[in-house]
Amino acid sequence: MASMGELDDDGMKPLVTALGDEAWKKLRMAYAEIVEENSRTLFAINPKISYPYPAIVGADPSFWKAKEARP
Repeated sequence: MASMGELDDDGMKPLVTALGDEAWKKLRMAYAEIVEENSRTLFAINPKISYPYPAIVGADPSFWKAKEARP
């Protein structure tokens, strides 16, 4: 392949053809059992509405006890 873009839009068709439908299904099932899904979650924490444990506050007091901005 010249690029990974060739895998898009039935780019796997030559591999499926070479393996055969049954072997392809087995390969996909094995992959699904072995590989854990990878996802990322990003949380936004507002210190004004949070109630953290003292140990967490102690790790970064400047974040948790930020001074109020004055207008």
